[in-house]
Amino acid sequence: MKKQHLYEEIWEDALQDILDVIEEGESTGYVDMSGDEDWFKEVGNRSKYGFRLDLVNGEPINNIEGSAVARDLYRVLAQSVKFKKLSNGCRIVLRMGADFILRIAIVKESDTV
Repeated sequence: MKKQHLYEEIWEDALQDILDVIEEGESTGYVDMSGDEDWFKEVGNRSKYGFRLDLVNGEPINNIEGSAVARDLYRVLAQSVKFKKLSNGCRIVLRMGADFILRIAIVKESDTV
């Protein structure tokens, strides 16, 4: 039987840092996940952990079906009442590359007009 939600615990541990970056309201920020690189590799067996999660009003607008890492991050974010409030009226793009730096870009609806 295939295990699911392997990365949720990692994202739950990082949730407050992610929310803090979003709450600051800057257009860009990041969370350094490089200290968790071994944890990612311990729970998963991927060659790459990079992904892009593009959200509008807290809902994904890109296909994340191929990335368990992104799906688990979204699942953790979607369960957060604070994230739901912060993401309302925003487009938020979360990207993580091979360097395990989670980059967060925020565009408020009022900024796009």
